[in-house]
Amino acid sequence: MSSGYENLSQAELIKLLQNTTAQLDRANKDISIVQSKLNSAEKKLTTTEKKLTTTEKQLTTTEKQLTTCHC
Repeated sequence: MSSGYENLSQAELIKLLQNTTAQLDRANKDISIVQSKLNSAEKKLTTTEKKLTTTEKQLTTTEKQLTTCHC
């Protein structure tokens, strides 16, 4: 089974390797950006979850107050 690289010169192989390395570098940069955005989104979700929990507690308290109030 032939890989197709046997007939390339050393210079062509080096250029191919450089191009591949550059592509990997760009992909790694993109991955880092996405990871950063995911981390930021996770922090925002955690904050939202805490706020929702607080709101839920407030609603429960208000509900209890309304239930016991015979207005």
